[in-house]
Amino acid sequence: VYTMSADVVDYGRLHTGEDHGGLYGALFAFLQKSLPGISAAAGLALVGAFGFDATAATQSAGGVLGIKLTFAILPAVGMLAGAAIIWNYPLGRARTEEIQAALAERDRTA
Repeated sequence: VYTMSADVVDYGRLHTGEDHGGLYGALFAFLQKSLPGISAAAGLALVGAFGFDATAATQSAGGVLGIKLTFAILPAVGMLAGAAIIWNYPLGRARTEEIQAALAERDRTA
């Protein structure tokens, strides 16, 4: 995603005339720092909602289901969703080159 952020900044600069690279960098850094904590808390809450008991020698069927959902199935679904988003990403190599050429032309005439 970080390698794509420069393309997103260029796209925004072409369409708005303003460089928001710092804003995107700050947003990505914030998300990178905050989402692991949020996802860990959500995962623990979800496992607990299914009946996971950390002190039990063996888990109930609900606890086992919660573990499987939280640590295998839901992350796999999330990865597939992310892959679908990236697969349909509109800024491919050709479009990025067009944007960079338009920016270079605009910068030359400015």
